[in-house]
Amino acid sequence: MTGEIEHRGEVRERGFGNGTLTLCDAHVFVLAAWRNDQTAKEVTELYEAGLITEHSEGITYSVEMDNGNAKTGMTEKGNLGRLIRVSKEQNEGKPVKILALWEGGRTRELLAHHQWRDIRVPDQMEQFRLTPEYRAWAEAQGIPEKYRAMVEEYEREQSRKLRNSVDLFKED
Repeated sequence: MTGEIEHRGEVRERGFGNGTLTLCDAHVFVLAAWRNDQTAKEVTELYEAGLITEHSEGITYSVEMDNGNAKTGMTEKGNLGRLIRVSKEQNEGKPVKILALWEGGRTRELLAHHQWRDIRVPDQMEQFRLTPEYRAWAEAQGIPEKYRAMVEEYEREQSRKLRNSVDLFKED
């Protein structure tokens, strides 16, 4: 795990389990990704064995990023505020394109992460290459009717913000 990663960022003690590890920022990310992968694998095994009968609360989403990747994440809040933050913090302020929303929070997210682990973008825990297969899968998840108005509002608001920011750069 460490042989392929260059040390980057602050090296300091970080809490891990019942103890601490001294890690740089890059290795903290590698450790977090590894833990996420292990959890996703275990949740998938439990789900396939029929032991998960209900998904955790929340909404899982799949969005298209401006860099051409897809991001699969979740929000427990039941609104699209998370996508506004993703647009602002991870998409250079540009609105993400919503491909799908589906019921279920962390468990659904972990199942999706495990399913698409082979096309994960290196150093991007929740981003995947937007292959035709991934796009077809995401779009097949759809957007439940109860979320359509929320998605339309998100798209209108993001479009308005984008128009306003473009207007700032127009010559008089």
